[in-house]
Amino acid sequence: MLNTNSIKLISKLIAFILAFSSLNSYTQTNTINTITTPRGEHIQLISNFPQGIGPFPTLVLAPGAGYHMQLPLMEEIDRQLVSNGIAVIRFNWAYFNSKTRKASPSSNLDLEYEDFLTVFNYSKTDPRTDKNDLFIGGKSLGTGVAWRLFKNHSDLKALVLLTPVCSKTVDGDTTSEIEQNYPLLKKE
Repeated sequence: MLNTNSIKLISKLIAFILAFSSLNSYTQTNTINTITTPRGEHIQLISNFPQGIGPFPTLVLAPGAGYHMQLPLMEEIDRQLVSNGIAVIRFNWAYFNSKTRKASPSSNLDLEYEDFLTVFNYSKTDPRTDKNDLFIGGKSLGTGVAWRLFKNHSDLKALVLLTPVCSKTVDGDTTSEIEQNYPLLKKE
């Protein structure tokens, strides 16, 4: 079970990555796998597990709107967590390689929610994943989808929000979008 010390470790690792890490030093060597959503779209993902038989605490990590799973921040988080005994499954939204729709998110993010849920359910099928120590996260657009999934799955242990979408600026006026993008986050 993911305990307070594990959550603190994850928080410290992510803080370290964001503050001090050389993000260009990690070369991706994992194989990209493809799974299919219920609507028939293909999702590319990378599963990276620590050495050993497990099961391991596991982070399922969603990308941003245009920040795919193989860019430096995603790779460095993967490397740091796996080297500290935490598995990482990261993926790309189906629209990144869709042949049936344009390369942008759906207006209400329902398709991206389905993508994330598909990967989340897939993560539970790997015997190396500790089903009692699953947590999710996302970058930018992925944080909003991760928040929706987190609210709907009480079995999730933690949520990681990397560069959450908290405000927008239009014509020089900045407005908060926290409650719109992360309803009831304050109660968490």
